[in-house]
Amino acid sequence: MKLYSQMIDTSIDTSEKARLDTSEEPSGRGSARLWPLLLHEIFEAQADARPENVAVVFGREETTYASLESRANRLARHLRSRGVGRGALVAMLLRRSVDAYAAILGILKSGATYVPIDPEYPADRVAYILEDSGAGALVTSADLARRHAAFEGAVVRVDADRGGIAAGEPSRLTRVE
Repeated sequence: MKLYSQMIDTSIDTSEKARLDTSEEPSGRGSARLWPLLLHEIFEAQADARPENVAVVFGREETTYASLESRANRLARHLRSRGVGRGALVAMLLRRSVDAYAAILGILKSGATYVPIDPEYPADRVAYILEDSGAGALVTSADLARRHAAFEGAVVRVDADRGGIAAGEPSRLTRVE
């Protein structure tokens, strides 16, 4: 826990941490924020503080915090529209890419837990993880989805479904949504 707190302290500047430590209630009184923050909340703090800074570099592709935030929010809303709710398990079967970063954040922002699956695993191992984990949804690519057509949950293909995902609202989900 100490290491986690140190990571938060070094990743969020003092003024940003102070802002996150207290949330404004309608009455005007501040209330203490419970630490630690969730992974996607740490990312959101960085996206708010540095929206135009580069968040991810993958090969020649550079993505800003604002862009990654928008992609993750749209995916979170898309997952919700596909029946993924808080506490759900969502498997993620993607090769390393900016899409993978957006998927991790989008899954967490939807309120679900992500189950990472290495795309290099043999098909029978992937099928076992999907079944054993109880995942209700799978975030993957079109080519990887074809290998796991027997999966009975919701399948979101970040490449083939890109238009539908991108058409969604880019704002963050609220705690009540």
